[in-house]
Amino acid sequence: MSEATQSTFSNDLTEIGFLNHLQKTKGQMNFVGIMAIVFGAISCLSIFGAVVGIPLILAGLRAKDSAEKLGHFIENKETGDLKNAITLIGKYFE
Repeated sequence: MSEATQSTFSNDLTEIGFLNHLQKTKGQMNFVGIMAIVFGAISCLSIFGAVVGIPLILAGLRAKDSAEKLGHFIENKETGDLKNAITLIGKYFE
């Protein structure tokens, strides 16, 4: 990527509207992560439910980690944090 393209890309990532959307997304991802962990824990109360509950807890933890990395990007504006957040949310869906 050329320097001009890189600069334009970086400026687009720090626009206020984009950051507001990311802040909202961060909150939603955090909520989904917490709910997945809670439902996973409830499912683990039975032996058969643990088959579903344990992966649900792990997915919830990934969503929360991704929300945390997204928060780091919003604060620091470093593209590496955004890349980490997207990678972690991709693992949430695996």
